[in-house]
Amino acid sequence: MKRMFSCVVLMTMLLVCGLAWSQSLGDAAKKARSERKPAATKVYTNDDIAPSPDAAPAPAPANAGSSTTAKSAAGDDKAAAEKASDWKKKVAAQKESVAALDKELNLMEREHQVRVATYYADAGNQLRDSKKWFEDEKKYEDEHKAKQQALATAKQKLEDTKEDARKAGVPVGQLE
Repeated sequence: MKRMFSCVVLMTMLLVCGLAWSQSLGDAAKKARSERKPAATKVYTNDDIAPSPDAAPAPAPANAGSSTTAKSAAGDDKAAAEKASDWKKKVAAQKESVAALDKELNLMEREHQVRVATYYADAGNQLRDSKKWFEDEKKYEDEHKAKQQALATAKQKLEDTKEDARKAGVPVGQLE
């Protein structure tokens, strides 16, 4: 007990001495602020900054030739819009094709699930029509594989159409 008490007293004395010798937080902050060197500042001018490559060109002086330039620019915009519209129609048609194939495949799978549930629900069915069941099952598997392949091909064609449109300069946002 005496030993514990002497340890507590010793720890308390060390803590009090440490606090007495240490400087206050405010004094440490003042010292750090006075030792800090001012940061070098750099003033940036237009000469320091290179012009960006996509900066708009300087406007041309207004003269008689500018009206033909404006007409050709308007024609270019119209042609670009028509091109984007054509690509959008192609992509939409391909999306419809993919959706139709996906719907057919889902319907085929649901009908198969119903047929399987009906077949296995009645033990008599399994005994009477087992040969017909296996023939129908083989036919289903072949048709299912063919539809899955057609769907994969249609999806790939959709991606290729989108990529071709992108290469033709049509923004992806205009295709959606």
